[in-house]
Amino acid sequence: DKSNHDSLQLFSQGTADIVLDACVDFYDGRELHTLSDSDRKKVQDFYQRTSLTAYCTAFAYRPLPDVASVDGGLSQVYLELPADSKELYDPFRSPTPQLASSAHLEHCQSADSLLAGLPYEEKITDTEGCFRIQCSQIFIGMVTMQYQAQTDMVQLIDQLERACIRFVHFSKENELRSRVFSEKMGLESGWNCHISLLSERSSGTLSSSRAMSMSAPSAINLEHRISETNPPEQVSEDGALLPQLEVNHCDAWQSLSCLTDSTEQSAPVNFDMSNRAKLPRGIDKIRPHLELVDNVPLLVSLFTDCTVSTTREMIHIMQEYGEIVCVMGSSANADNVGIFLQANASFAVQPLFPQVCQKVSVYSETTQEQGPSPVTLSNQLNSLPCTVQDPGSVFLLVMEARHFMQCTWNCVQYWICGLMTLSTIQLLAAMFPLPPILSTGQVIWLSVLIVPLLSLSLVAAKTDPQVMHRATNKNQTQMKFEMAVFVLWCYGSKFLLTMVLVPFMFALALSRHCPRPVKGGWPLLASPHPSEQWGGWGRYPQALVWSQQVTALLVVVHFVTISTSFVHREYLSW
Repeated sequence: DKSNHDSLQLFSQGTADIVLDACVDFYDGRELHTLSDSDRKKVQDFYQRTSLTAYCTAFAYRPLPDVASVDGGLSQVYLELPADSKELYDPFRSPTPQLASSAHLEHCQSADSLLAGLPYEEKITDTEGCFRIQCSQIFIGMVTMQYQAQTDMVQLIDQLERACIRFVHFSKENELRSRVFSEKMGLESGWNCHISLLSERSSGTLSSSRAMSMSAPSAINLEHRISETNPPEQVSEDGALLPQLEVNHCDAWQSLSCLTDSTEQSAPVNFDMSNRAKLPRGIDKIRPHLELVDNVPLLVSLFTDCTVSTTREMIHIMQEYGEIVCVMGSSANADNVGIFLQANASFAVQPLFPQVCQKVSVYSETTQEQGPSPVTLSNQLNSLPCTVQDPGSVFLLVMEARHFMQCTWNCVQYWICGLMTLSTIQLLAAMFPLPPILSTGQVIWLSVLIVPLLSLSLVAAKTDPQVMHRATNKNQTQMKFEMAVFVLWCYGSKFLLTMVLVPFMFALALSRHCPRPVKGGWPLLASPHPSEQWGGWGRYPQALVWSQQVTALLVVVHFVTISTSFVHREYLSW
């Protein structure tokens, strides 16, 4: 209407039950109609049905041609309504009369009803006027929205799955909403692929929710006193009766809008959604299920109804069973700090903030002279457990980390095997009638210089993309029999030849310097003087030193040859 282009316009957005209470008419695209009880029931049914799996928001409108201005201070407060707030709107409503007239007459009467009850050129400065101007609105419609998974996130999850990394989604929403979003991300969300971490509701939960709902400053009735003769009503300073907007009963605070469009913890739905797999429900049932039934809770890809404490506890349970947990969370959420600290590794991701207005940016960047903005400072503090502050590809970072850990593990394994081989060679020399195969200086030279250098060379191997196609092991602090057999077979077969060949070649080299017996022959392990130290080989220092030098060279050649097999352990030689 051009006549109202300079006047104030009221647009409302909220849950269907609250918006409907403030509306008396609805717009069907052509004209206005009175909201009947049947229409209200249809709107409520649609809202409750779609809110199970999506986020539904209702919209309403009302022109304010006779309102001059609204005090800007009212934008900093909120009105806390009781569970059933229909009676609060009745004194300020002027519903459309039910007349059997033409559509044009109905339209005019309905439009005029919106302007009833408003003083001319009123200035809204108190909560009474703020509540009154949002009565008698026109219901425009509802919008159903769902979170959409970004394409790069779906691709990342697919890459991680092919890299044998299981992606688990911890959702604060209920089962139905969480399953819809998980399916969009490409996760398995069937009847046996999700677990709710919400335990049985206790009195402590209700009291904490009540405290949370009253944490913000409220401006309701701050300037009014309660009438002693009529408790449900309230008297203003000018003597006008006002409905009591804030109810102090312990149960009245619970809103009928249990399915809101944006909640910190989505309310449970009003019917049984327990899955057919009889999986545990509640964080307190996870450990008994793992100990007595099976390990399915460690294999699911979706946890619903999560809180900060239950998420940390579930991550702790995963770590107890040998899982290596890497957490990816928002850097704008301060509650994620404890979760980042609980995980083995963590990624802090800067989220996309909601764009409330297209003409107003979400937040403005500060200059270098002004210093970091509060949002930037908060993100940095929340991401302190994430030490690396560098944007990059998560998949490539995981590949580099896995390759580095594999090379480091190869380095440590080769270093341990090399030292054990040297110890075994010296032990064999003591078991048989032989002098030390390696001198003290040679043992130190091999242990401190040769073996560490060969081990460190394995770290500089080129990155192999195929490392992302192999599954990694779990954290295991206990040596099992199967693992011991595997280690002996895998590494013993490589160094066994060195352990056998080196003492044999040392004995063969010494035998060339042994005095031959009178009857002939070639004494392989004979000692020239068995009663003396080292079998009398101290009398032949040059022969002993020459044999030890040849043996040390043979050990170095063997170590260098064996080290090549540690570079690409997953590939065959041919």
